Amino acid sequence: MSESVLKFLKAVDEMIVVTTPEPTSITDAYAAIKLAASYSVSAPVRLIINKTLSEKEGNQTYERFNRAVQQFLNVSISLLGIVPDDQAVQKAVNRQIPFLLQDPKSKASTSLVDMVNILVPQDDRTATNTQGMFIRRLKRFFLER
Repeated sequence: MSESVLKFLKAVDEMIVVTTPEPTSITDAYAAIKLAASYSVSAPVRLIINKTLSEKEGNQTYERFNRAVQQFLNVSISLLGIVPDDQAVQKAVNRQIPFLLQDPKSKASTSLVDMVNILVPQDDRTATNTQGMFIRRLKRFFLER
């Protein structure tokens, strides 16, 4: 991550990190959180586990990752969601259509919708009260340069 990306991260309300159960992906996610923490990014971190073979695998991946991040980085993360490995995604990629549009009832689509509902509850979808905070932090980002 470049310094400008790290400065930008200081303006966000929260960080969402996406990983898979694969060791290389977990290592990359850990490194990203470590770098952000070392740069004093204090936004809450949420984790998405992508391409899991089962919900159990996703939960186990989160638990192991969370323990390591808490122990070695003293950073608290929460699980936003688990996206199962889904043939509907590959079919949508081949057709060059977003999988949510290709097959809205697929397991991957429903998990994505569940995460959106967690991030933006139905009652808040038209609210604009938090947008000002982000804009103010974004202005600070550009003025600090």
